[in-house]
Amino acid sequence: MIDFTLDELAEFSSRENDFIKELLKDESMVRSEDIVMEPSEESVNRILAFSKAYSRRKSKRINEFQLILN
Repeated sequence: MIDFTLDELAEFSSRENDFIKELLKDESMVRSEDIVMEPSEESVNRILAFSKAYSRRKSKRINEFQLILN
């Protein structure tokens, strides 16, 4: 296991906040009322296909059983 100092953690946190600010610096893009953000039809179809292939059940021997059909 790697140990980090408090200074390294503070630097990491500072850089992470800088990245987030840089990503969201154009608030007009994020909060634009003119542009409606919605997923593409292909994305929706992929999610629906995954939900049909995914199975999660409780089991007596193990807590839960997850299966993804191909």
